[in-house]
Amino acid sequence: MKKLFALILAAMLLLAFFAACNAPPEAIETTTEAPAEPLRPNPLGFDPNNPEDLASNNETIWLEWMEANNLLITADDYRFGEFYLPHMPFEEAQQHFPSAPLSERVEDFSNEFHTAKTWLFDSLELMFVSEDDSPLYLYSIISTDPGLVTPRGLRVGDSAEKVYALYGIPQYVTGNQWSFGDGFYDRFGVILENGIVQSIRVNTVM
Repeated sequence: MKKLFALILAAMLLLAFFAACNAPPEAIETTTEAPAEPLRPNPLGFDPNNPEDLASNNETIWLEWMEANNLLITADDYRFGEFYLPHMPFEEAQQHFPSAPLSERVEDFSNEFHTAKTWLFDSLELMFVSEDDSPLYLYSIISTDPGLVTPRGLRVGDSAEKVYALYGIPQYVTGNQWSFGDGFYDRFGVILENGIVQSIRVNTVM
């Protein structure tokens, strides 16, 4: 049941991630970028301006290169502004809500042991889950707010080149979505339009 629930949550997360990018491109300004430390030579020939899904068919080479450059997603990346993963209690997260939520969405799953509640704000989406009647805790963060910065220094409005410099080769490329992980699970993602970051996602796994 937990695997099924995780799959359902992952599907919901992808749908929400794409939906979060409805803001018109002209509303997002590009940001000034500090020079990043050069990465080791890219063995897959990944080009951030012409991205392809290269890692999924070359997992061993991709993993070795990511590890050599210290680019895999770690626990240090599970923070976004005042929010952190995993298991940030709802009561604590609520203290940092940017405003009153615009809407609330509740998903009750058929096994009756899991509930997902999503709060939508102007440029932020927070999903909380409850497992086996436990209190709600933060499961995922999706932001289109240029004011929120990841621990590595990425924000909405940054370029594809900066994503590559800070996070390396995506574990998966699906259309204009780049997904990054810890070598096993998808933990972090961005959606780009014309080479510019439109939204950023951070999530845990069940």
